[in-house]
Amino acid sequence: MSQTDLIVVKPRDDNSSSSGVLVQENKKRQKRKRHSLKGFFAILFIALLCFGVYKAFPYINRFFTSLVPNNDSAITDTNSQISDTSSGESGDLSGDENTNTPDIVIPNGHYQIVDIDTKEYEIINESRCEFDFSVPFEYTSLEKIYSTYGKDAPVVLIIHSSNRECYSDGISYSPEGAFYSDTKNVGDIGEIICENLNKIGVNAIHINETYAGGNILSSKEEYESSLQKALNKYPSISYVFNISRDVQINSDLSMDKSTLPIGDEASAQIGIICGTSDDFVTKDQNENVRFAFDFASRLNEKGVKLIKSNTISRFSLSQNYQPICLKIDIGSYANSFEEASLCAEAFAFYISEYIK
Repeated sequence: MSQTDLIVVKPRDDNSSSSGVLVQENKKRQKRKRHSLKGFFAILFIALLCFGVYKAFPYINRFFTSLVPNNDSAITDTNSQISDTSSGESGDLSGDENTNTPDIVIPNGHYQIVDIDTKEYEIINESRCEFDFSVPFEYTSLEKIYSTYGKDAPVVLIIHSSNRECYSDGISYSPEGAFYSDTKNVGDIGEIICENLNKIGVNAIHINETYAGGNILSSKEEYESSLQKALNKYPSISYVFNISRDVQINSDLSMDKSTLPIGDEASAQIGIICGTSDDFVTKDQNENVRFAFDFASRLNEKGVKLIKSNTISRFSLSQNYQPICLKIDIGSYANSFEEASLCAEAFAFYISEYIK
């Protein structure tokens, strides 16, 4: 029977002369339609349920894992004990696990910070510019600066585009924890660098201001204004270091922490970031890139793995000024303040050697 069959309707009695036809819809077809719709919605519901379970799997897995009392949530401090590398000689960076160190349990609601030891140096070009590193970089020596401006003239400016960036405890962190602080922050790290440079004989000044009330997105104009005022007041400034720190979170919400053994202690590593204009580079920006490459190359030749990366950004980063102007990441949020402090001292020592 088709969807609309014609059915002959006979008269109710023989004396009736009336007759006709009745159009009747196929009930089987209607049932099939209803069954098809039910099947479609059932499949859609199952698909949405599977997608929801897939997205929530990491949280479900962490929940059930936390119920099992095992050692998976504990990490062991395995800092290597090697000779002091401040002399320029590289030590054994492989290290041996300290089996006498007790396990450190990650608190509830925190995520693990994984110590990945020392990172090998790399150049990361995020811009669309090409650079020629075959020509040696000609920097302005400390002696020449002092002979031109006097022995009391400042040579290095330490500044911060965001001076409240802070560090973790180096073991674990919480997403609700403090990533910014009024103490033990990069402003304090900048002060350590400045003090050590002055002790060594490299005149340095430190601008430790909080721009735009700590609002990073609004601080660019105030930062550049402060920087320009300092350069106008002290024409002898030849090196500007914007001291900061990195932060990177893995897909499982853990963090990686790289360290460099210095004596019996662990130091954070440095990341140098140079700005460009994405598809072209100004003369000043080009000098910044070449300086960063030359400085890192000299340390690597000595076997000092203090610098883990030179990143060439596609953003200008407020670096289009005549003095050498670089962003220096003293470690990352995953490092402890103590590791960053030791890194700051090492940076001051090696940058002063380079400038001298």
